[in-house]
Amino acid sequence: MDSAVIVLPLEAPLRVAEDAAVLDVLSSGRVQLRLGSGCANTDAFSAFGIDAGKHQTRSAASLERLEQALSGTPLAPGASAAADARNTDDQNDDAQAAPLPLQPPAAGLRERLWHSHSSPEGARLAAAHGNGLLLGRAVHDPRGVQLPLAQAYLAAWRERADAASRAPRLGVVRAVFPAANRRTALAELADDVLRLIPWLAATGHPGVTKPAAILRLLNVHHGHPDEVIESQRADPALFPVASYFLPAVQSERSSLDQSPRRLPTPAETIAPALDWRPALRAT
Repeated sequence: MDSAVIVLPLEAPLRVAEDAAVLDVLSSGRVQLRLGSGCANTDAFSAFGIDAGKHQTRSAASLERLEQALSGTPLAPGASAAADARNTDDQNDDAQAAPLPLQPPAAGLRERLWHSHSSPEGARLAAAHGNGLLLGRAVHDPRGVQLPLAQAYLAAWRERADAASRAPRLGVVRAVFPAANRRTALAELADDVLRLIPWLAATGHPGVTKPAAILRLLNVHHGHPDEVIESQRADPALFPVASYFLPAVQSERSSLDQSPRRLPTPAETIAPALDWRPALRAT
């Protein structure tokens, strides 16, 4: 059960830890928690009364606090200990209460944290903390943008003291739209991708206005499953660096019926052809 990216500098880390722990218990330990520093959306910080220039400092402090909470580190002294600290002259024979940990306990969730970063420094930070790195789907050039991030992450992971006993976690998110053929997929996606023309122009691609060209630029894998398999084999940020593949099968206008119908094809046809297997099998 994957979360959207939580912008840590905008959140109270203990509240994030508590909410995530509750959800993890309700989902039988299936939560994967995505974290980000908000570098791509610093304009929004003023709405929260936060200095955008300090977002990295806030993010680092919040990440440390979140990881401590999820690891079971006491969040505060017990009630009796707190009372003793306030009233040092008050002598009582009551046993000191145990320190207060996160409730409910988040067994294993500390090992299911993911970072979403757009810089090699951020990728190395994820490795230093023993967390996974996610490479998103909105990318113009996987080879020039995402592959260096993956390489920085893996190089930093190899420097960890526990590198021999812990495997790195590198997840790649890609838009996957299986259809009868590429023409059918293109017709279904055209209205959605045409909405992106102003954004593409603002980000340095003013001449990209045709649906097919937009899909190529955004690295969207679409068409017959054989065509999707072929395009994924050519994706430089998938092979051989990815340890997890996360297909996104919905577009902006996808209905509640369309997305579930697309899901079986990546799992049952595309992934096996690429020699990928589910990380966890239902029992």
